[in-house]
Amino acid sequence: MVQELILIRHGKAEAGSADISDAERKLTSKGERELKAMFSVLGPYIAGREKVQVWSSSLERAMQTEAILSREMGGAKVTFNDFMAEGNFESLSKAVGKAGGARVLVLVGHEPHLSSWTEEITGMLPDFRKGAALSIKLESDRPLKGELQWQLTPEHYAGGMTMPQLVFEAGDEGKPDMDGSGALGPQMNGLFMFCLREIAAAHAAFMKSPDDVEAVHRYRVKVRQFRSIMSFVKPELGKKGYERIQEGARALAGRFTYLRQLDVMAGKLGEGHPALLGILKQEREKEKERVYRELASTDASKLFFEILQWIEKDPFRKSEEADKPMDSFAEDRVKSWLGRFSKGLKSADSKDAEAIHELRIEGKKLRYIMALLEPMLKQEDRKLIPGLKDMQDRLGLICDLQFDIPLLERLKAAKEGAEAVKEIDDVIETKKREVGELLRELPKEIS
Repeated sequence: MVQELILIRHGKAEAGSADISDAERKLTSKGERELKAMFSVLGPYIAGREKVQVWSSSLERAMQTEAILSREMGGAKVTFNDFMAEGNFESLSKAVGKAGGARVLVLVGHEPHLSSWTEEITGMLPDFRKGAALSIKLESDRPLKGELQWQLTPEHYAGGMTMPQLVFEAGDEGKPDMDGSGALGPQMNGLFMFCLREIAAAHAAFMKSPDDVEAVHRYRVKVRQFRSIMSFVKPELGKKGYERIQEGARALAGRFTYLRQLDVMAGKLGEGHPALLGILKQEREKEKERVYRELASTDASKLFFEILQWIEKDPFRKSEEADKPMDSFAEDRVKSWLGRFSKGLKSADSKDAEAIHELRIEGKKLRYIMALLEPMLKQEDRKLIPGLKDMQDRLGLICDLQFDIPLLERLKAAKEGAEAVKEIDDVIETKKREVGELLRELPKEIS
């Protein structure tokens, strides 16, 4: 049985006229450029699936669309069906039911047919713009019924370029519903999928509102949560896939490091530092532009599809622990991580900024893990979550202050004007005092 339908609308095409028939309308040059960007993301993902068939309308603009997709897939055989141009749902249903050799069907067609098919199958009417794609997970083929999974849509980002954005259907907000008695593999794959949906939503929010400080913070946190949960189960994952995905996620979160540092510093300054606030505002604008341009490329969506495919191929398939209960695995790992963090806290050298930073990272990972796995933790471990948050916040304040000082020194060296220099010197001295006080008051255990 076919397990998934991927519906794709042709790209932007010539307008209809008396001199050209509808069937002969071709893609515009802009339509071709947009499709190349879209399919540079989607093509490799589809090519990595098993038992894929591509069906297309035989109208010129659809044929050009499938040809671009086929190239990005590394070459794919395409079948042309009249019902793809006519929009005949009954014919589609019969054809899908007979496509026994396929697990994934890619359908390249037109509006309003694709939208009406999606509504007929899923009960949801999508916004199907030119060049867009969506995935339907089939639950049955007689009748055709399924669930909308994701959409890849053309969005206008930096410099007027239309780039792809992956969005998932809205799920339940908050923590994922996890039953600790379930098997480790399926439970964790569900959690990975939850994290991916959260990252994709944070990406869309930032691209829509890059001036929103909270959008920056949320994006960075969601990526770090995903990285933490991967680290938590690292011994059970294939090394090659794990390292590739971790590196991609690390680089994605790293794009926001300086932007977030500027936001945090500006947020803590009072109105008594107008010159420094002006400098930070200028720095943020430049950094925001850089980050936005980088994220407006295809790189982020490519990473999201790579993560999606990694999950779908089951990273736990070779793990001997995959079928064992999730709660027992989580209990042992949380105990191990808590012990390591507590040991590091007791032995931490307050004069070693690098060691304090490493301890902060360990605390942050542990905090993310325990928050996500809270429902299946023992009561004694759940009680530690508020204290762990407080400890991690303290360490975060120390590290932020330690990072702020050299940044301020650099900004001072690059600026002229006695007022700005004096303000920066005053802030540096204040931050040095605050670091000293926080280090002296840092507890040696989680309370």
